[in-house]
Amino acid sequence: MTPNTYRLTRLNDNLVKEGTQIVWINYKLTGNSKYKRPAKGRGLVIYRGMADYWQTTRVQSFTRVKGGTVLFTTENSNYKLEKINI
Repeated sequence: MTPNTYRLTRLNDNLVKEGTQIVWINYKLTGNSKYKRPAKGRGLVIYRGMADYWQTTRVQSFTRVKGGTVLFTTENSNYKLEKINI
């Protein structure tokens, strides 16, 4: 079985980050809560490895589109998150 692969594209400048695991987090002063689903106020972390990851700022709005793709806007940028087959 092939692991999931995710592609995160920052639409402002087409920066692309790929990873095998994602998690949505709530920013807290004493630790971050982790979730499987996006929601307003959460940030996305995409992992290539334990010490190799990319983290967004808080989501301001998001839209699901077909095929599991999520378009979202953070405090700083616009993103597209896709689940890809390799």
